[in-house]
Amino acid sequence: HQDIDIIAMSERRFYSTIPGWKKIAEADFDSRSSIYARPNLEIRALDTAPLDPHEANRIQTQLVVIEEKFLLIHTYIPPDVPTSDRRDFFEAISPIITEIDLPFLMVGDLNTKCVTLGIHHVEHHAYFEEFLDKHDLTVISQGIPTRGEASLDVASVSYTHLRAHETKANL
Repeated sequence: HQDIDIIAMSERRFYSTIPGWKKIAEADFDSRSSIYARPNLEIRALDTAPLDPHEANRIQTQLVVIEEKFLLIHTYIPPDVPTSDRRDFFEAISPIITEIDLPFLMVGDLNTKCVTLGIHHVEHHAYFEEFLDKHDLTVISQGIPTRGEASLDVASVSYTHLRAHETKANL
């Protein structure tokens, strides 16, 4: 696909490289989630050391800045990670997002069956709903099931933040 510039892949187990793409960021344990980009794209990986304590729970995150205008967050949370550890992760990443101060897209396999993410889900995860509200995120994956009736793979974007940056750029 010539119109795709970035691939964020969770549980890539067998793909260490993709011909014609450069690997930008990777979690080199467990599921080996990664972000790949076309070679002509200006993209840089950010240090994820503040999130390292969450790797003990196998939560993997890559942060990349695209064209110095946009932040991409790619997260994989294994299904068996307890709610308290998930909450701690979202509390830890929140100030990082605030400090970077760019519009952002969060994608990944969150394995979170929250009603916010899919019509077939019955669980409420207040920590996740608060995270979405705090950062004015809109779930754009529309609750489309990705495994059975569950919507585990998620895409959400900070539309308000994006519009604010567009307005600043047009002044």
